[in-house]
Amino acid sequence: MSEKKAKETQKESQEESPSGGKGGGIMKIVIIAVAAMAVGGAGAFFALKTFMAPPAAPTVASEQQPAAQAEPDQEEEPIVAPTKGGGEAGAASGGGHGGGGAEAGAAAPAAGPITVELKPFTTNLNEPSGRRFLKVTVGMEVDNQDGADELNRMMSDIQDSILMLLSSQSVEDISSMDGKERLRSQILNRTNNFMSKNKVKKVKYSDFVIQ
Repeated sequence: MSEKKAKETQKESQEESPSGGKGGGIMKIVIIAVAAMAVGGAGAFFALKTFMAPPAAPTVASEQQPAAQAEPDQEEEPIVAPTKGGGEAGAASGGGHGGGGAEAGAAAPAAGPITVELKPFTTNLNEPSGRRFLKVTVGMEVDNQDGADELNRMMSDIQDSILMLLSSQSVEDISSMDGKERLRSQILNRTNNFMSKNKVKKVKYSDFVIQ
């Protein structure tokens, strides 16, 4: 009797809602409920839950990122600290060209001639009037510093001898160029008489005044 009534109800529902829209959905629920009453409460609850459950959301497969390829470990070159001996060896090898030249260049050059200036001489000339005098300044050239040192050690005696020579000259003796050159030679000879190890090579006038 129940099944016949359910079929009649279903037929009436289809006639009222031929399109099967929203009314069709309600009708399905009614049919399920009636069927559930026939098979039992437990079966109706399961059928209702299955029908009413929302559709499961589709799972979207996540894009798998390609695993980063591990780069091979780069072998680091070992850092070796230079040894003290190596540095010295390099310096020594480098000095083979530049070093040796530097040492040769560091040597003191040979000393050239040295001129020693004497103090100015002022003396009366050998004149009857005694009013004429001579003022002269000379420099003496030696080969090296050793000669200059010896000349300075004997300077007192040398100056005394030169002063005596100048005071013996007359105006006529030293007025001409030849007279001045002759006086230069006399000063040189007297000076070298006091020199033992070194010799004066040249006598230079820096001032020569007759008044």
